[in-house]
Amino acid sequence: MFKLPKTTNIKKIIFKNKIFDKYRDELKGKKKEKFDREIGRIIIINEISEKTIKLPKTQEISSIFVIKIELKTRDYTDSNIVLITKLFGQNILYILNFEDEYKLAVYKDKLITSPWKKEDQIDLSLQGLDLLSVWENLIIKVGDIDLEDGKTLEEQIEIDDRRAKLEKEIQRLNSRKRNEKQINKKFEIRDQILKLKDELEKL
Repeated sequence: MFKLPKTTNIKKIIFKNKIFDKYRDELKGKKKEKFDREIGRIIIINEISEKTIKLPKTQEISSIFVIKIELKTRDYTDSNIVLITKLFGQNILYILNFEDEYKLAVYKDKLITSPWKKEDQIDLSLQGLDLLSVWENLIIKVGDIDLEDGKTLEEQIEIDDRRAKLEKEIQRLNSRKRNEKQINKKFEIRDQILKLKDELEKL
């Protein structure tokens, strides 16, 4: 599936009742209701490890699990996926599935996702000389991250996140500037925008 090596294929269903029983404190009340309303079946479909792909593990990464989550709704909540990551404590590549569409997701300090795609549009061919580089390349693929020269993956994610926040803030200030009636306020907002644009150019 998705061009992952057949040697990594497994099928292990994670029953939600077991999750609810094991993590009662984390999943209770409205959190449990929302989880159950959005999440259908949870299936571990691949284990990428030294024994399944014959690439060495590293101090940071000994295995990567691919988990397919069959969603009950296309409008799922990111926090439910983040919660699964925290509960399992593993390096996980998610394949979120709703009807005939799929979205990839990984958690790396934040949830990184791909756009919704059809099955034949997804290529998860593994690249790397060890499990750490395989994991980082999967994150790059999911997030469509353009790794700039000399930057680590963590640095690039941080830069991209800051860039997105600056662009959003500039857009918000431009909207405020258009609606502002007072000239002096317009100038203040303009100065804020110029400052943010200068920071954006330096990233």
